[in-house]
Amino acid sequence: MPRGEGGWLDPVPAYRLATLRACLAVVTLVFHVPKFNGLLDAYTRSAYHVAPAFAWIPTPSRGAGIALMVLQHAAAWCLLLGWAPRVAGWLLAGAGAYIMALDPEHYSHNAHFHLTLLALIGCASDRISLRRLIRGRDDDARTPGWPEWLIRGQLAIVFFYAALDKVLSPGWGLTGAVLTAPGFAPHAPGLAALQQLNQTVLGAIPAVLSVATIATELALAIAFVVPGLSVLAIALSVGFMTYLEFMERPGVFTWDVLIALLVLSPAADRGWSIVHSSIGAASRVYGAVLPRLDWLRRLRWVTPIGPSPDASSAFTAPGFFTSTAYLRKSGMRKSRSKSPPLPCGFALMR
Repeated sequence: MPRGEGGWLDPVPAYRLATLRACLAVVTLVFHVPKFNGLLDAYTRSAYHVAPAFAWIPTPSRGAGIALMVLQHAAAWCLLLGWAPRVAGWLLAGAGAYIMALDPEHYSHNAHFHLTLLALIGCASDRISLRRLIRGRDDDARTPGWPEWLIRGQLAIVFFYAALDKVLSPGWGLTGAVLTAPGFAPHAPGLAALQQLNQTVLGAIPAVLSVATIATELALAIAFVVPGLSVLAIALSVGFMTYLEFMERPGVFTWDVLIALLVLSPAADRGWSIVHSSIGAASRVYGAVLPRLDWLRRLRWVTPIGPSPDASSAFTAPGFFTSTAYLRKSGMRKSRSKSPPLPCGFALMR
């Protein structure tokens, strides 16, 4: 369980949900809005329509369709900037559900998961704008923790039912027959050889990999909701989603899962300190840029105190990372570190 995480109704650091919302808005602008606006545009241009999912759903006119397309773009930008994010999240979720209900061909599991995340982020009350995230000067904002737990629960549901579906499917289970002809979509040219190797391995041991896939999804479903397994959930998810993205290209689903992992990460703990000197251009650049990238409020700046004869080279680089626990143990706040910096100017230590 990440530090700073409480129960369903306990206040938790608001920066996780705010960062998740901003990242989800980027995915919405890049993937979701263009796709759903395209579906709506084609629907309103066509004279032939199949019956919607529910008889009471009104069919949009061309003008109403254009207005809804513009509204989705505006809502996505508001979600990114943090302007009325709850209204924007619910509007995008509602508009997406409406477009999917217009035609059964519009439905997709990945889109449904994205809309669910939009609806859940609409429940958050972090009230942190993108500008405030970037400024990075505060770390005391709190919000109720139940939206984070709902997102964790949604992740668990998705992976549990994915595993259950594979257990009951004759193409998965102990046979793995579906893996012998996956039909991977081409990716970047440099990955063609890896994709070919992957297909060869899948064809050689499909049953083993089928069981491994089911076991991984079940493990993720458990790790998402069991306290103390957040690190396992993050590690498994990153590996599994990276494989899916570069081997199968499932699209928005990969990015949605990776973004949702933010609710498992620590926030506002200042757990990593940067020993930083104001001397030199590189130090000034680091001091100006890094705080604006620390959206989860994990970095603390530590100024070196006085030179030490046996550690004169410790701060020749602009600065380096070290964990707060290490600082306390070694007394770095009182004396300089003897650890040499890495060539890039940072040394990661725990």
